Order: sequence, then structure tokens, then C-alpha cells
Amino acid sequence: MVLQVGAIKDAIKIVEKTPEEIEVIKGEVQKSGLPAETITVLMYGLNLISWLPKLILEQKVTISRLKELLFGKKQRKEKIIDDSAKPKDDDTDSIKDAESTSIAAANEDDVTNTENKGTDPQWLTSDKTSKGHGRIPHTAYFDAEEHQITIDDLKAGMPCPSECKGRLYQFNPATIIRIKGQQMAGVHRYTIEKLRCNLCSEIISANLPESVGKDKYDANFKAQIGIQKYFMGIPSYRQATYHAFINVPLPHTTQWKLIEELAGCVVPIFNKLCIHAANNKLIYFDDTPLKIVDEIKDNRTNPNKKRKGMYTTGVLAKSDNHQIILYFNGLQHAGENLSALLAKRTNKKPAILMCDALGHNTPAHKNIVLCYCLSHGFRKFEELHHFFPEPCKKVMTLISAIYQLDNETTEMTSSNRLAHHKKYSTPIAEELHTYLSELIENKYVEPNCPLGKSVNYMLKHWHQLTQFLRVEGAPLDNNDMEQGLKIPIRGRKNWLFYKNTYGASIGGVLTSVIYTCMLSGVNPLKYLVAIQENKEQVLNNPELWLPWCYQDALSALAIAA
Repeated sequence: MVLQVGAIKDAIKIVEKTPEEIEVIKGEVQKSGLPAETITVLMYGLNLISWLPKLILEQKVTISRLKELLFGKKQRKEKIIDDSAKPKDDDTDSIKDAESTSIAAANEDDVTNTENKGTDPQWLTSDKTSKGHGRIPHTAYFDAEEHQITIDDLKAGMPCPSECKGRLYQFNPATIIRIKGQQMAGVHRYTIEKLRCNLCSEIISANLPESVGKDKYDANFKAQIGIQKYFMGIPSYRQATYHAFINVPLPHTTQWKLIEELAGCVVPIFNKLCIHAANNKLIYFDDTPLKIVDEIKDNRTNPNKKRKGMYTTGVLAKSDNHQIILYFNGLQHAGENLSALLAKRTNKKPAILMCDALGHNTPAHKNIVLCYCLSHGFRKFEELHHFFPEPCKKVMTLISAIYQLDNETTEMTSSNRLAHHKKYSTPIAEELHTYLSELIENKYVEPNCPLGKSVNYMLKHWHQLTQFLRVEGAPLDNNDMEQGLKIPIRGRKNWLFYKNTYGASIGGVLTSVIYTCMLSGVNPLKYLVAIQENKEQVLNNPELWLPWCYQDALSALAIAA
């Protein structure tokens, strides 16, 4: 604690006093026999001396966080932790910003009894340039339209045209790629010839080919509108302006009608995905804010409403075979949405839930194992590293060592992974808990200062933060779900809000199906087209038309036809 004596212009001499010494001075002032008003002024000054440095530090921390929120995190020159061991930081809106914020641990002496076993991915550590020199191979274009270019007048087995008396045989063909641009909407105008009898007035019209279709907008166009809106985040008015440029009128009201029709076809798929997700062993979930115009207006006209918040809840369910991601838009927060989802659960085994430590994230479901995000704890100390370098570096180093050990378990079974963490991560976790406890018990940090709050966060939620030491398959963090929330955040940044809860629910349904296709390695455009073209079969048996098995359903229909 620093006490400055003298006027500001003469502030040369600095007197250092600890909080205990200031308390002693307070006692002497109380016993001095000075007038009450004088004692009040002196006590106020002594309290200010104790309080002002803490306030300044908290303001510095707050301003630092505000700068990072406005301008992003800058790459720090000093690296204290190896990037391969640092937890991924994806609590911000940009993946690029998240990758540029690494702080990591560095001196192996800071970790006791821990062997450095982790390795970086090959593409990070290799100094060799790839053989392709950055060019994309033709095999990467899975859905390319195939064309066979043959040699005119020549075939294998024929004499060589050079008259060398040799014969031609089949050789390895060459392959080239040509990518040709085309409009998102190709407009076709059909002029239908008509004839009329001059006697009976009967009108005879030309027969339309089946390829013309019955709808003005085909399934492919509707699917593209849905993907552009709910994955690319393109607002309807921007889409309308673009199509006006290319002479294809597409008002935003027409776009909404097409999106509504598309959503009607995929609702059975969404409902079936909810049942599958509810019965998975491992479920990640998290919230992000949402704006719904009608609800904002209602909040203003009814200021005494108890529920005013609006949320997008993301739920990521992982199994050995596939991944499902669901988005729920509305007034319910993550805990309520997950409670409704788990009500569909028929699996008697406990569900492993991964989230952050917000109170409203806990669902009203008994048969669960609740895990909290260790990466959240890491980031709390990362934010404070420049203000409290020594304790933050120690904590970050120990957490990073656990992540480095977890990187070794990617190819292990759940039971082997648990045994690995019990053997190698338990000593590190115990050392971390002991160190955090000492910081509080020995009063090395103030409980209410930013560092003290970060330490208390870790200690308060220690059991949930370390479930990976006790439960098979328990993850370390919720980073995968936080990455998944970047999709609705992208939309929120572009088209800003939903008009009402009905539109928000449709947005959640379409975003869920599109992103689940991506996680399943399925082309979402082709999938949405197939669902629309076979909507009756989908309605009757949606289980056969889920993203990872719809190709089998299409093959069965082709065989039956």
C-alpha cells in the first residue's frame, strides 16, 4: 500500500504502509482525543488511502476488458504458455480474434511432476511446403459435373497416327477443373402455344414437360434462400436488393413465404433430431442474447414483466456415430430449454451435461452429471495476467498442462482416457487446488478484487470443473458449443433481430437442420432439396430421412420406382 505525503506539486516522498499498519494508525487516531469532526476527516482520508488503489486497479481491469470488447484482443509479444497446451478461446464473436489471444505457459519448472508428452498438429510444426503448393486437387470437388473428352477417330488398339508401326493403348487420362459462374436464380419463361376452334370455341393448349414443375420457385431455390439467410446471415432486404440488380424481383415478403414453406418440410426432421439429442450420453449447451421486436415492444409497454430476456440456446449432442446441434430461439433460457429437451429422454443412463457456471443453466432434471467449462476458468486468469502476473501465470500453466495431457487422449477410448487423466492430471489438479486455496486462506489476494473473484470461481465450482477426473467421457470445456453459437451470432450481427417468436422458432429449426448436415458431412443444399421433393415420405417416417441416412431412403425409392 502506498501513502503519498505532501501537496501534489511537492509529491516527492512516498511512504509505504501495509493495510495492517493503516489499521493501527486508525486506532491511534481514535484514541488521540482530537475533536470528533477532525477524527471523521482523518478516518475518511485513511479509508480513502486503502480503498483508492483497489478502485484504480478494478477500473484498469474494466477498461482493459472494454478495450478488448471494442477492438479485439491484441497479440501479445510475451508468450508464457505453449499455444498447443492453451485452451481454445472462443468466447468472443470472431474465430480470428479468438486465435489471436493466446497466452500460454512456459516454464516447465512451474509444473511439478508432469511429463511434457503433447505434440503439435503436423500442419503447425512442419517446416516443409506441401507438394500441392496451395493448389486444391480436383478430388476435392465431390459434386463436380463429369465430362469425358475423347479423341476423335482414334481408339485403343488402333495403329499409331505417326506411322511408327506401333499401336495405341489406354494411358492415364489428364484431369482439369473449370469453375463456371451462374446466377443463384435462373429464370425460365415458357410461352405455351394455344389453339382455338372457330366453330366450337374449344381451346387447345400445348402440354408442359414434367421438368417445368408445378411451383414458381423450385426446391433448390428455396433451399438456397434458407441457407443464405440462416447460415450466411444475409438479410432479406439485402437479398432483395441483390436480386433486383440481376433483374430477378424477389421481395422480402416472398422470401419469407419460401422460408416458411421450407421450414414446414423440415419440422418433422427437427422433432426427430430433438429426440435423438435428448437420448445422447454427452450434451453441450449454452446461451447467447437474442432480439425479438414484438417482445421488446411488449417489455416497454409492460415494465413490470418478470421475464424480459430473450435467448438463443444452442445444444450440441455428441455420440460415437454422429453429432446433432439444435437452436432454440425465444424467451426461455438454457436451463429451461434443456429441461424441455430432456423430458423426451428415455435413456435411463445419466446424461453428461457441459455448460458454464451460470445459475440458470442448471436444468430441472435429476439424472444428470453436470460439468463446468474449465476454459472459462482459464480465461478469467488470462484477462488479469498483466495486472497479477505471478499468480495468473501459475494457474494458467497448471491448467494448460491438463489440456496438454488431454490432447494425448484423442485416440483413446473413454475408459482409457479417464485412466490417463486419473494418473497424470490428478496431481496437477491437486496442486492447482492447493495453490488457489492458499491464495485465499493466507490473504494473498482480496476476496472481492478481480483476482479474488476468479480464484473463488474456481474453488466454488471445483467439483464440476474437474468431472473429467471421475466420469468417463466428461469433457474439459464447452468450446465446441461456443463455436456453434457463432452461427446465430453471425445472423444477429447482419439482420439484427426477429420480428416475432414464430419467426424466431422457424429460424431455429432451419439453422439446426443446416448445421447438423454440416457436422454430419452432408451437403445441406442437396439434403434440403431431397426433403422438399419427398415431403410426404418424410412426414410419414422422418427417422429414415435424417441427414446421416437420407441417401439410403433415396436409393430405396429409386429401386421401388
